Amino acid sequence: MDNTQGIPFTYVVTTASLAAGAVGTVTLIMQSDSEFYLCEWLGMSTAETAADVSPNNFTVAVRDQSTGRDLMSAAVPQRLFSGNAYNGNLEATAVKFLPQSNLVFTITNTAGGANTVTVVLKGYKKMIG
Repeated sequence: MDNTQGIPFTYVVTTASLAAGAVGTVTLIMQSDSEFYLCEWLGMSTAETAADVSPNNFTVAVRDQSTGRDLMSAAVPQRLFSGNAYNGNLEATAVKFLPQSNLVFTITNTAGGANTVTVVLKGYKKMIG
């Protein structure tokens, strides 16, 4: 999918502050007006520094509760999930999510102290109706 077929759109998922080693769960319910085509994952945390071009301060696992499918077989470390400071993790083909898909993010803080994690899903909305 490209921008001639949909509207660029970004979903943002943010945890509360997690203590060192803590696990947080965040649910994202996608909008009901459109299908969402995921093209890229991005992730960052408050534990990063400007000098760290390949941070590794959290792990993430994502499950689509709408379909019952896991989107990864195990929790994925930050640098593999979201790439380095210069790029994200591009999908080879867009991943389609139906309206009101329910994604559950399980995020583990692997930093040495408190950490707030933000995961971004970039893609396109294709309006329905």
